[in-house]
Amino acid sequence: MQDLNPEIAQYIHGDYQTQNLLKSFSAKMTKLSLGHVEIEAPIAEAILNQHGFAHAGFGFSLADTAAGYAAITYLPLGHNILTVESKINYLAPAKGDTLCAVGRVIRPGAGCLW
Repeated sequence: MQDLNPEIAQYIHGDYQTQNLLKSFSAKMTKLSLGHVEIEAPIAEAILNQHGFAHAGFGFSLADTAAGYAAITYLPLGHNILTVESKINYLAPAKGDTLCAVGRVIRPGAGCLW
């Protein structure tokens, strides 16, 4: 089993601090390892939709960020990613106190590095 490069972990933690949208959600990165990131945020009244559930955009924002950082754990230091396409399926409404997004790399591959 491969370990996460400590320099990559440091980069991710620093970059996460620049995520202003996530700051507005009071979101915290709770787990970081090679190919795996978890981000949790409280389901606050400000992000509820008209039905009283967490807005889908809230969940997507957490999921997109977790997936992106999980992917970055496999990149060489100094490289980054951008989401160009994504699909999400909501299986149930987000309700409760906290929403947790899990980003997990299933199969790292060779992509374009910039």
